[in-house]
Amino acid sequence: MSTMTAYARPLAPVAPAPRRHFEDQFGDHFAQRNNWSVSANCIESAREADGDSAPAFNVDDDIVQQALQIIWSPTRQAIGVYDIARKLPVTRRTLDRRFSAAMGRSVLEEINNCRLTRAKRLLSETDLPVKTVSYLAGFPSRERMRLLFLAELGMTPSDYRVQMQESEATSSFAVVAHN
Repeated sequence: MSTMTAYARPLAPVAPAPRRHFEDQFGDHFAQRNNWSVSANCIESAREADGDSAPAFNVDDDIVQQALQIIWSPTRQAIGVYDIARKLPVTRRTLDRRFSAAMGRSVLEEINNCRLTRAKRLLSETDLPVKTVSYLAGFPSRERMRLLFLAELGMTPSDYRVQMQESEATSSFAVVAHN
């Protein structure tokens, strides 16, 4: 008597879907369905936040200069130190050493500075939801943005937005009262 065995070929692993741009992931239909007020002006402000926020650096080390360009480039993806090192002809550790020697801070500190700058601008100039702001600013999650805001500013992103709106209202009231 012979027995037959069934052979099932294993399925190929499925690669994760690539991250898409804001307009693809949070398009008008998605925004309307979630009652978000995402307008062309908000998206333009997000684009401007990336372009205007890049500080000018005068660094002699070409690798560090390239790393700064990658960090401050107008990308929407969360980028890490390993991602930057992969794009440059150096190891992660060498990048960290050279960056610290040239800038006086680590690559991760610069990445977080860039993210924080973008997030603060988006929170103060748009009415985008905090989750969307965290994505546009390059944070891997809303929680990571919240933790960085607490560590650096001592307040949550929502509290920062409220404070900026109150200070803007106070300053505009002062101007109106003065006239």
